[in-house]
Amino acid sequence: MPFKRSSLLWLAGAAVISAVAAQTACGTGLPIGQASLSLELGEQTATKSTGKNPTRSPVNITMFFPQKGVDPDLPWVMMMNGANCYGQDYTYLLSQLAGRGYLAVAPTQLHPAPPKQQGKDWFKDQADQCDKDSFAIVTASLVNDVHSLLSSLSGAPQHLPTPQISPKAVDAMKSVNTDSIVLVSHSAGAVTAVDMLAGKCNDKGMAEQLCANYTPIMDRQGRNALKGAIAFEGYADSGIKIPDGMFLTYMAGQYNDQTQKKYEATKGKCIQYVELAAGNHYAITDWNPDTAPHQKAPCGAQNPHDDPNFETTKEDQEERLNFIAEYTDAMVRATVLGDKAAASFLLNDVADSHLVRTAKVSSSCLVAVQDDPAQHSAEHSVSKS
Repeated sequence: MPFKRSSLLWLAGAAVISAVAAQTACGTGLPIGQASLSLELGEQTATKSTGKNPTRSPVNITMFFPQKGVDPDLPWVMMMNGANCYGQDYTYLLSQLAGRGYLAVAPTQLHPAPPKQQGKDWFKDQADQCDKDSFAIVTASLVNDVHSLLSSLSGAPQHLPTPQISPKAVDAMKSVNTDSIVLVSHSAGAVTAVDMLAGKCNDKGMAEQLCANYTPIMDRQGRNALKGAIAFEGYADSGIKIPDGMFLTYMAGQYNDQTQKKYEATKGKCIQYVELAAGNHYAITDWNPDTAPHQKAPCGAQNPHDDPNFETTKEDQEERLNFIAEYTDAMVRATVLGDKAAASFLLNDVADSHLVRTAKVSSSCLVAVQDDPAQHSAEHSVSKS
């Protein structure tokens, strides 16, 4: 269901350079590579194997990047998975972002399986290959640990804590801008992402558990390195405020009736809402042929808000994922880089897309249009319902 509410030790891993090229709106994107790592938890990691929400060690991490090198002007992307969704469930989306110049990180963070809560069985819809002794959910503290890893990539090769990453992969990733982070998030991961933006990780209860030992990451100017988040069918408490300098887009499939209400109750200069014309709770994950024509991540739970008879095709699912990647890229470029073409796409093209049922895009935070009175408005200047 939609959820409401340094030195590192590494095990053996592998890095491969892929011949796959991610598709972009312009045709063929940049050829991408992948690096797979296993993070061994210890005293020097923010993520712990003991405590209120212990993580099973190691944590498997896959990084997607353009072969010719990460664009140093772009933030790096952390995927905040939905509950019981694994990193590989977001391969298509993150490959699309890598093809646009980003370094995109997909973790699989497992915890000891919780007991049934009020008769709820988190594992009844899982495929046979899923780990039913573990519960997958990403804590905010893992962002700290990935940030530490990426910060080490710009150091001298002999000092890298990750010797299993090939020199070619390190060379492609070392230009990453560690001072700039964007969260792409799904369901439970979106709850955590919104809490991180809103500064609610110290709150008691669910926020404290999902954030774990997270500490805000600051850039060289002392500002929060988080630039924003895409939150797909996941939301925190009503009435939160997102600080200036950060964007938040609430995104939902066709069946969710709560996301827009959370959008309307969220305060901030750069809050957006996009509802897809088609797609269910798993419109953000890879096409799953094992549940086709229905769509669900292999280890995720069936969403009670979704139509159990919903059907889609691989082509339609990947078209939605292409749109999510294009939208994410445009939001980053418009808000972080002041890109006029990206701002124009957000203000003029999103609402006209056949993939979108409702779009509410704020122009007040788009640097590229702030000097244009015809486009600038403190209110939401683009709305399609």
